[in-house]
Amino acid sequence: MKGLGRCILVIYISLASCFGESPINSIRTVRELSRSAALKSPPIEMEATVLYSDSARNEAMIDDGTASCYMRMTKGLPVLAPGDRISLQGNVWQFGLFPHIESRACKVIGRVALPDPYRPRVDELFLPELDSDWVEIPAVVIGVDQGGFGYPLVVEVFGHEVRAILPMVPDADRLAAGLMQRKVRMTGVAATIFNNEMQMAGRHFFVPSFDHLVPLTDVIEPANAPLTTTLRLLTGNAGQETLVKLEGVVTQENENGFYLRDEAGSAYVRTSLMGSFPRGSKVAAVGFGHMNPYRPILRAASVIKTGTMPPPEPKWFSDARSNVSAAHDELVHLHAEFIGLRKGKNEDLLWCRLGVDFFEAIVAPRENQILTELVPGDMLELTGICKLTTSLPMPRAEWVDGFRLELAESGGIRVLRKAPWWTQRRLMTALGVTGVACVITMAGVILLRRQVAAQLKVIGDKLSVEAVHTERDRMARELHDTLEQQLAGVSLQIDGIARAANGNKEALESRVALARRMIRHTRAEARRSVWDLRSRILEKEGLVAALRELALGVSAASGAPSVELEVSGELPTLPQGTDFHMLRFAQEAVGNAVKHADARLVRMELTSSPEKVELSIKDDGKGFDVDARMNDPFHFGVIGMHQRAERIGATIHIASFPGKGCCVTLSLPTIAENISL
Repeated sequence: MKGLGRCILVIYISLASCFGESPINSIRTVRELSRSAALKSPPIEMEATVLYSDSARNEAMIDDGTASCYMRMTKGLPVLAPGDRISLQGNVWQFGLFPHIESRACKVIGRVALPDPYRPRVDELFLPELDSDWVEIPAVVIGVDQGGFGYPLVVEVFGHEVRAILPMVPDADRLAAGLMQRKVRMTGVAATIFNNEMQMAGRHFFVPSFDHLVPLTDVIEPANAPLTTTLRLLTGNAGQETLVKLEGVVTQENENGFYLRDEAGSAYVRTSLMGSFPRGSKVAAVGFGHMNPYRPILRAASVIKTGTMPPPEPKWFSDARSNVSAAHDELVHLHAEFIGLRKGKNEDLLWCRLGVDFFEAIVAPRENQILTELVPGDMLELTGICKLTTSLPMPRAEWVDGFRLELAESGGIRVLRKAPWWTQRRLMTALGVTGVACVITMAGVILLRRQVAAQLKVIGDKLSVEAVHTERDRMARELHDTLEQQLAGVSLQIDGIARAANGNKEALESRVALARRMIRHTRAEARRSVWDLRSRILEKEGLVAALRELALGVSAASGAPSVELEVSGELPTLPQGTDFHMLRFAQEAVGNAVKHADARLVRMELTSSPEKVELSIKDDGKGFDVDARMNDPFHFGVIGMHQRAERIGATIHIASFPGKGCCVTLSLPTIAENISL
């Protein structure tokens, strides 16, 4: 059948030639085809030289003297080797940046020398047109990659870390170990990594054999390396080409090397193909320092194990941003709250919180069992290597704004405290009971507020001052007789719920207590509304007098802070009701400073200008985290102040930091349609 298929292909090519579609006979012509022309898969027939071959993947890189390209082969074709001269038949195959070849018939017709390679300059290394070219470039062998196909060496070319793919041979590890950290002259095919839009995303090289990695430097002699410390890497005259030796103890190992700690600090040592060095191993590593974000690493040419000691103790993690050099690559432990788990293809990531900082912890495979037992809210002790991170363009020490942990292979995760029994589902079930009562209460409040608003509009339309006073007295009695009594009844109902609840009574009663606090706040609002409606100072003497009475009243209380009032500018005529909401805003802000801030001085400033009227309340108290307070759904005072500001077309700005006091500012534009000067 295979012979029949080849015969059919030969017949097809012959017929195509008879009907005017001659086979393409040069790789340069293939590469010059437009994408639309290549997608028509025109036939090809040519001779070429094999540069690189991978029989396991049925692919090769070929050159015919005009250009080079990638060739995909159908199964059953002969096994090729670099230097084979072949005749082939097939079709153009549109793949990657340029068209390539799909061979359906191939025959070895002899052996030839490989062509002379092109030697690209530094600025040509990542040119798209270099794709599939046979090149020779200087490189430094720095490691062996994990996974992929073939034998992937990690090499540095013109300062860029790339992959050199070699055929898999039995003694590949031995040959690679002899090249570690040595400069070589590498000859191979420049290949291109591209994305789904066929855009260039990277470069790697297909190298025919280890014979095409010719060393340019002698074998490294560890005895010639002077002893240094982790903090003296890449300092003074010790550059990236200076052979040095580090001695210390291994704090943690990974697939490409280990972290070493000496008397000066810690650093990462890359040790491809040099064996395993478990935690606690005393080692002497010889190699070259290499620049790396935040801290140099050592690319080891050799590592000798000199002894064993008890596993080193991790250091307690503090704010890494205060001392970058001491934190990066160091073995640390910390306590953090578990937020969630993200499953990855090659690793799992814990999402955790330490104070206000969120960070990722990379989980070692041996810890997978404990992951199934974690739930959000668990408090964990994590042990691993600290790796500093930044969201800014450059890894400068002053720009560090985060970190992650590479957890230890064993003992990297320990549960300190399980999350409360109250899960979100159980909490929602328990709160459902109180939720009904709260909804009824809030509905009553909304309806009553609408009624109050309607009544206030009627009062505003009355011409007689006495009629206004009479109406407000009537509304005050109505507020007292309806809202407060209704809330008292709901409070009794919730008390009954708490006594009848089954299950975890302690936790349930805690949630019911929350509902009681909500209702007590609403009752306090009702009493304050009654006081405001009966007050004559705001009506008779205006906002400034009412604020002055507020300051005097608070200052006169035993143990209360001193409250001062400063008025700047002439207060314009405000729309009806605006002065009332501004007074209530001041009462709430001053009350918060008195109750929560431990302030010694509270200063109210009322400033008027042609553009706006501002009322600011500043205190010298203990301050707070604004973002945390704004995200608290039960901080009713702040919510109420924002609602009042919206009603009068004003904005609120809150500025506070822990230990720095607080400033709350209400800004009312005077250019709005509802303000008259």
